[in-house]
Amino acid sequence: MSELIVAPTNQNTFRRQLLATVSAVALLGSMFLIDKAQAADGDSDRPLVWIELGGQAEKLSDNQEPFTPPFRDTITQNGYPSPIGSEIGSGWMVGGEGRISFQPRASDWHFSASVRFGRANGQKDTRLQKTTHFTGVTQSSIPALGIVRQRPPFHLTRTGYADTKATNSESYTVADFQAGRDVGVGLIGDGTSELGLGVRFAQFQTKSKISIDANPDLHVGRTFVNQYYLGYYQLLSHPGLPTHVPWYHKNGASIWDALHASAQSARSFHGIGPSISWNASSPLMGSVPDGELALDWGVNGAILFGRQRAQVHHQTTARYHNDVTDQSNYTISSQHNADHSRTRTVIVPNVGGFAGWSFRYSNAKLSLGYRADFFFGAMDGGIDTARKENQGFYGPFATISVGLGG
Repeated sequence: MSELIVAPTNQNTFRRQLLATVSAVALLGSMFLIDKAQAADGDSDRPLVWIELGGQAEKLSDNQEPFTPPFRDTITQNGYPSPIGSEIGSGWMVGGEGRISFQPRASDWHFSASVRFGRANGQKDTRLQKTTHFTGVTQSSIPALGIVRQRPPFHLTRTGYADTKATNSESYTVADFQAGRDVGVGLIGDGTSELGLGVRFAQFQTKSKISIDANPDLHVGRTFVNQYYLGYYQLLSHPGLPTHVPWYHKNGASIWDALHASAQSARSFHGIGPSISWNASSPLMGSVPDGELALDWGVNGAILFGRQRAQVHHQTTARYHNDVTDQSNYTISSQHNADHSRTRTVIVPNVGGFAGWSFRYSNAKLSLGYRADFFFGAMDGGIDTARKENQGFYGPFATISVGLGG
């Protein structure tokens, strides 16, 4: 009798368990279908394509070797500014950027293509003149002439100068092609996190030209003073000589330096290689439909394989002139010319990052921030020998994006 009672009890328990399991499965299935339907509805409202345009002002970290003429000290020691560094650019570049991205329906993958460029042109023209007044002190007469009388003071005015002219132009272009995926959303609350892999292309170009002309070391030597007074006493001893144009005024300054230097350079780098990036965004306030303020940040890296070129020409001429010895002119000159053309294959590591804020609606976005990109050993900044120099850009940027196809 007891066995008959136990069997119906076990059957009832099994039925209840089976019913509960089926109900739980049905409930989970309905919840999953509802969630998928809501996701599909949300996905249908999301724009398929985003178009982004913007601009930036960037500081250029350019370590190009400055052109240093051998007579630099002669210029500076006479109170003129150094010409070194005049051929270096202004240090700031302005440019623009554009980006287009596409994300298929019901997919965490997105594909993008972007380009960023910057340009800078500079010109410097520095000219400084200095007028020097020479006054001779009265002394006894020249014993060789047998004349004993006081020599009157003389007065001479001479003008020296240092003139430097330089022009510079610099440009860069960086293009990226990437495929990315949304990852790690839960790591930063309600924000987004995207990891991208792709290809980066970069090219840099710089051109500079400088010309230096100077006559800084203008002075009157003892020989000229003696010749001046010799002519003066000859004029006193020979009243018949013309008094309006005495010969000792003919040549002007006695000793001077005529210095000239010029240099031209053209440098470039072109490279391409794999890239990786991680971009994230965390909302601060608001919601996307009504307007959301978010904190954005990201890092990027690449290895570029390319070619580095440098063409440099420079020349210097220094002339020392003395026109007072026996009324004859002579010049001592030194001249140097050099031409260099270098090309080599290089591997350039690249790292960068950004941080900023964005204000976003469902199909529009405004971003403001600060960005930096550094390319290590990208340029040959040397003059007579090759010298690897880093190329970097860092500064504020602003972009506006519009979503299409939602």
